[in-house]
Amino acid sequence: MLKPGDNVRLRDCSTGTWQQTGQVQEEVAPQSYRVQVDSGLLLRRNRIDLQLLQSQRDTVAQEAVQQDTAGSAEPAGSGPDRADHGLTKVQASPPAAGLSRPKRHVQPPKRLIETC
Repeated sequence: MLKPGDNVRLRDCSTGTWQQTGQVQEEVAPQSYRVQVDSGLLLRRNRIDLQLLQSQRDTVAQEAVQQDTAGSAEPAGSGPDRADHGLTKVQASPPAAGLSRPKRHVQPPKRLIETC
């Protein structure tokens, strides 16, 4: 659900591109919004034709989370205190190169002309 003040990208109905940007002014009906385009024009658009743009604050927060996860060299719970609880690790085995799939035996039809 979009809120007034959200920056959105609008889909151009004729070309199908998402080049226009604007700001949501109000929700007119369920799934229908009044959007002011950057050129100043006020349009009514369906929710399907609107994409929420990430704000600068959201982008910075996502980058910080990515740096935190990349910075931790040792995953949580991987120390000597971790118990396996009887679980074994499954190692992926490489596929056998010489094995082929079973094939069905194809028998040619018996024709009356060939038996005479």
